[in-house]
Amino acid sequence: MLKTLGGASLALCSNSSLGRMYADEVATDPRVTKIVAETISVDMHNHAYQPPYAKGAEETGADLAIDLSSQMKKAGLSAVCFTYAVDGDRSPQPGDWYQYHLQNLANADRMLKQNDMRRALSMKDLKAAHAENKPIVIQDCEGAQWIEGRLERVEEAYKRGLRHMQLVHQMHALSSPLAGVQQLIQPTGSDPNSQVADISGLTPFGADVIRECNRLGIVVDLAHATEAAVFAALKVARHPLVVTHTALDNALGRSDNQYVGNPGLTARLVSREYAKAVADAGGVVGIWHIFPTLKEFVTAIKQMVEVVGVEHTGIGTDTSVAPPAGRGAGTNAIWPDQHAGFIYAVAGEMLAQGFHPQEISRVAGGNYCRVFDQVTRGHAAL
Repeated sequence: MLKTLGGASLALCSNSSLGRMYADEVATDPRVTKIVAETISVDMHNHAYQPPYAKGAEETGADLAIDLSSQMKKAGLSAVCFTYAVDGDRSPQPGDWYQYHLQNLANADRMLKQNDMRRALSMKDLKAAHAENKPIVIQDCEGAQWIEGRLERVEEAYKRGLRHMQLVHQMHALSSPLAGVQQLIQPTGSDPNSQVADISGLTPFGADVIRECNRLGIVVDLAHATEAAVFAALKVARHPLVVTHTALDNALGRSDNQYVGNPGLTARLVSREYAKAVADAGGVVGIWHIFPTLKEFVTAIKQMVEVVGVEHTGIGTDTSVAPPAGRGAGTNAIWPDQHAGFIYAVAGEMLAQGFHPQEISRVAGGNYCRVFDQVTRGHAAL
């Protein structure tokens, strides 16, 4: 953890390559640069560019130049959980989501090669990349509908570098669904009265997938899962779980324009009991980007800390750190009062709201690293 800040801050700032490259991006407070330089910071939920599904093809045709590495450095992010969601294809046939899963892994392979980057398979990889000031990704999927009842596909994905799996997203799997979904969307043409729509907790197959992730060394993420599913999963899991991108269901969460305009979206907010159960089992709950200002985002972090403790709070923006040109501002420009790269801005606002540097380091990545290390430790590398 960070030592007491003093005159060494200025020296570290001047010697750090991050400090030299992005001095114009950060606040003048030298504590911010020191915190960022010494922290293995992790956005627990960040989206890469995801091409549309190409039915019947081994790979998608898209090959956009995405400047992932420099945008992560600008953000002060050591790593991102690099995610794709197969239910972006809203009208699948059996087998389509598995094929799309493979296409997204191939797309990630190409993007990482373009950026001279790689996937972290263990905490050793995260530490080495941070020491070299080289961004790295943790391969993630948002929703595991692609498994389709075939448990061996989890190990297949593990061998492709998957180390973080969000069990559910917005749609149930076409066969062998996994768990209840907070804000369920029905695939185009499906029967809204089907038995699948009534699933609220963890299914037996969903429990098997969690056990398999624990066996292999894959972090299980329960973002988008119902409270009943989370409580059931906590009884099955041998390792801590994470809920990467949410916020407390309170006045601040419900005041955001997205919720006022779409009341159904309140299902994505979580109760104090939900968050505390995850924390009591050693897990981490992440705050996402939904708030209209950086100040309110950090206030939401503080509110979560008050419920689960600073050791169990993290950040999962649910943004894209390097969107293609013309497709949104990205992680480095989420809010109108964000005047620096993402982690720099968040660290500065957390200091302003009374957080200590050690606490900022934990929330910005240290807590996720603890879980990632515990889950992956002792498992063979590829």
